[in-house]
Amino acid sequence: MPERNFISRCAAFAADLAVHTLLPDTCVHCRADLRFRGEEPLCEECVRGVKSVPEPFCRICGVHLPDGGAHCYVCRSPSRRRLSKCGLIRSAFLFTDEIRAVVHGLKYRGRAGLAGYLSGLASARLAAYEELNEYGVLVPVPLFEARRRERGFNQSFLLARGLAQASGRELLDKALFKIKDTPAQAGLDARQRLENLQNAFAADERLAAGRKILLIDDVATTGATLEACAAALKKAGASAVAGFSVAREQPSGSDLQ
Repeated sequence: MPERNFISRCAAFAADLAVHTLLPDTCVHCRADLRFRGEEPLCEECVRGVKSVPEPFCRICGVHLPDGGAHCYVCRSPSRRRLSKCGLIRSAFLFTDEIRAVVHGLKYRGRAGLAGYLSGLASARLAAYEELNEYGVLVPVPLFEARRRERGFNQSFLLARGLAQASGRELLDKALFKIKDTPAQAGLDARQRLENLQNAFAADERLAAGRKILLIDDVATTGATLEACAAALKKAGASAVAGFSVAREQPSGSDLQ
């Protein structure tokens, strides 16, 4: 029996090697060949392009402030602080070309396995943000149901599941729903994004009431999606809501000054 198992393992290894030789796995960004049976979707060179959001960053929305300061231009507004439903936003990485390639591979090329890679990387960054420790419940940003069926999965749910496993937090995937199929956010400014998502989400108060919730998304740009989700959760009785994204797209300089 041990000899038979050894022969089976050798045959499987030879088959995998033959497939890799004919059709090697390639880096999702630069298309360079990857190591045989390697687990990372990026080559060694492209891994260097995965960069954490550096200090200093806005203490509210979490965007990097290359010129220093405690708050970006938008978050310095008293009305912004008073009206915002999402208390703070933090992100694991800058939305570099390398991270963009992995996220787009997950979202648009159906490579659901990339969620495990992203959540594994992001879990260390989540643990580093001590200000998020009080948020013990993870809620993924939902997709409209028709879009979820078309894609086959909700990437934010897959990311939230990995982060929940790594952090020991509770995962609630039925607390928040997208009830309106809104146009894509690309090309819209911050005000248009908020208007586009107005009343697009609804939350189950039986699950949300009294909870401190951390929303999970793949990419944050203006924070409009997280804000709209937080508004629905607060309406359903959540005591506090914050957001965490795997990547953060840097806004224009005028929004930072």
